[in-house]
Amino acid sequence: MAYYNIRGDNKRLVAVEESGKCLTYAQLADESKRIGSKLQKRSLIFQFCQNTIGSLCGYVSFLDNGSVPLLVDLHLEAELVQGLI
Repeated sequence: MAYYNIRGDNKRLVAVEESGKCLTYAQLADESKRIGSKLQKRSLIFQFCQNTIGSLCGYVSFLDNGSVPLLVDLHLEAELVQGLI
């Protein structure tokens, strides 16, 4: 189940990074499928993320593929990360 609608013009932009890198809905759907092919359904996933297109693709893929993502700041202190794990 997709959390976005790519019907019609799937070349519309869904995200643009500060660097200028762009992501279309079609690219997001492709990345979601690619990442999802590596996942087990209903897995709890710690996603160490930042404000990037890659983190967005991962998050959407986890949702699309029935996983449960827990978003964690990429720069979280190691001791806190160990406590979560």
